[in-house]
Amino acid sequence: MKPFHGAVWLVGAALLWSTGGAFLKSIEMNGAAIAAYRSAFAALVLLPFCRRDGFPRGLFFPTGRTGRQAVSFWLSAIAYVAIVGLFAAATKLTSAAGAIYLQFTAPAYIILYDIFVARQKLLAANAIAFVFAGGGIALILAASPTGDSLGVALALGSGVAFASFTILSSRRAWSAGAPTTASAGAR
Repeated sequence: MKPFHGAVWLVGAALLWSTGGAFLKSIEMNGAAIAAYRSAFAALVLLPFCRRDGFPRGLFFPTGRTGRQAVSFWLSAIAYVAIVGLFAAATKLTSAAGAIYLQFTAPAYIILYDIFVARQKLLAANAIAFVFAGGGIALILAASPTGDSLGVALALGSGVAFASFTILSSRRAWSAGAPTTASAGAR
């Protein structure tokens, strides 16, 4: 792919990504229905890019994986379903900007995981990210009308699901020998 074509695809993805909240707000459906339709459409678009040698056996027990990796694969899939469903429901119940910001508090949860579960040292960059994420959460909680509390809670849940997905995906990649980074500091 030529660099110009890559840039065009990147700009297109950014436009679609950034207008998603506005489109979700404009659709007259509940969050679960929107999440289902979005997922079905994504499956149709991505299915042609799936490797055929992994189906159907690889669908339920990914080809060449250990039992532990298969469990991690399915937990990642469940976390992704939670990301999409909780975000769509949150966007319908609160402001799209608030839902988007609260979903992207995932690095804060990853930092907590790194410190308390993975027993990693807190890096300065992670500490700064954690402070800003915490400040953003506090601002949104303070500015949200009382009726938005369910939407805010769902958006925070989407952030937790996003962090879980990132951690589980990173674990799968580590076990396969691929380098990844789950937070601001290199692992």
